[in-house]
Amino acid sequence: MKPLILAVAVAALFAANVQAQSSGDDRASASKPATATEKAEAKQARKAEGRTVAKARKTGDSDPSSLGTAKMHSKGERKEAAAKRKAAAAKLVREPRDMSQPVN
Repeated sequence: MKPLILAVAVAALFAANVQAQSSGDDRASASKPATATEKAEAKQARKAEGRTVAKARKTGDSDPSSLGTAKMHSKGERKEAAAKRKAAAAKLVREPRDMSQPVN
């Protein structure tokens, strides 16, 4: 029994060791660090690209077409429409509901 437990423990240690020493194919290869001049050049390039994108005129900025037009109604017309909606809702609330039909 003891040799079996010992064999299993050695196998577990060996498997953990093999996994830790696996080739790092899934990792990116190490590269040399960028110099200060390379970093500065890359920063300038990013800033220039950002400036051109920010200054580019985007379509629809000054005249959005999705706004549509609002219908102008007087205060009296709005009150009449609200009263009509309220009366229709009150009629539905007072009306007895047929419980045999599912409610949608």
